[in-house]
Amino acid sequence: MERYALLKTSLIDFPGRVAAVIFTAGCNLRCPYCHNADLVMGQISQEEGKSIPEIEAFLRKRAPLLGGVCISGGEPLLSPGLFDLVALLVAMEMPWKLDTNGTLPKRLGKLLDQFPDHSPSLVAVDLKSSFEAYPRLLGYKTKDGSAAEAVKKAIFASIGELARHAVPWEARTTVDPAVITPQELATLARSLAQEVGAGRLETPTRWSLQAFRPGSCLDPDWNKRPATGKEEMQSYADALKAAELPTEIIIRG
Repeated sequence: MERYALLKTSLIDFPGRVAAVIFTAGCNLRCPYCHNADLVMGQISQEEGKSIPEIEAFLRKRAPLLGGVCISGGEPLLSPGLFDLVALLVAMEMPWKLDTNGTLPKRLGKLLDQFPDHSPSLVAVDLKSSFEAYPRLLGYKTKDGSAAEAVKKAIFASIGELARHAVPWEARTTVDPAVITPQELATLARSLAQEVGAGRLETPTRWSLQAFRPGSCLDPDWNKRPATGKEEMQSYADALKAAELPTEIIIRG
């Protein structure tokens, strides 16, 4: 039986709501700065993990205190039990949010098609770096080797699925110059703005910039790197603003 990690209360993972967070195991990327290394590698112990019945018992007890549930990871769209989790939330009429890296548009579309009357209140899509960096730094792979173009197509297709289902979304980027520069962030935003201008995608409700912090990183060498400072974070926000994508920019330390 699949197991899940559970954070009983969060004030930051579901904007504007007190939420519980359910973490699934497994991911198709290998971001070196990731703080959920065990989850990425598919490791949730029987002792610490929760089954769906255990999660249901918790949610029914805490439902009056919760404004929603965030499903995160790892990459939730790889979870064999994701549909069962969402079905549980639907049965409880619990608002839900999904965190995804955006590289699995067919699975996202299938999920949204399955629950048309109880879509997620919000989907957070990680826009991690320039598309060229995904195969080089983040472990994204394709069979034919054209990974940069493939990941761009996949992520834009995922955002397109959100538009098709009228689901609001936010962009998220972890900021470290070894992964993305201010110029690359601006280029990424302009590429997105072109798709929005052409009517193929919807503008994100906001773009959240998360400062890199060392500690428990997937790549241990990244624990020796300095945290991203406030001035550096502002330089990224300024670059994003200059891209003229009309969205709110949030800086998280």
